[in-house]
Order: sequence, then structure tokens, then C-alpha cells
Amino acid sequence: MAIDYGSKKTGLAVTDPMKIIAGPLDTIPTHTLIDFIKNYLLKEMVECIVIGDPRRLNGEMSETTHLTNQFVNKLKKKKEKKREWRKKKK
Repeated sequence: MAIDYGSKKTGLAVTDPMKIIAGPLDTIPTHTLIDFIKNYLLKEMVECIVIGDPRRLNGEMSETTHLTNQFVNKLKKKKEKKREWRKKKK
């Protein structure tokens, strides 16, 4: 799963099962992102989550970089507390 984090909306993409090509999954309001990920992981097998690192054209941090880093830390904390997010193997 790939995440393009934004202050108001966030873009999500996933790859096909053979990991050949990625395609858009959804664009959702950012305030719903944690719940969306939680529900998605209960339904689908996800090996990893890749989160874009927003930078300006000159490589410096952008306004969104700080927000993205806060989200990454929040997601890490949730993951540690919510082991049941992972889809159970049958």
C-alpha cells in the first residue's frame, strides 16, 4: 500500500498480487485515514506500507513534511497497540 499524505485529502494506491504494477485505490479525507487503513488491513493482505516523503523541488522539507512525519509516528504507535489489524491467515 502506498500513501500520498495530504493535509486535507490522502491518496492511496496498491499493487496487484504479482507486484507488477500499482494502481489507485482511493482518495479519502485525511482525518479518516487511520480507520480506513485499519479496515483495509482486516480485509486485505498488505506486506508493507510505503509513505511518500514530501519535499520541495530543491530537496528541502515542505509544509506537508512535518504533517507526514506526525502521521508516520501516529501510525507506528497504533500498529504497536493494534496487532489485530493484520489479516488472519486461513
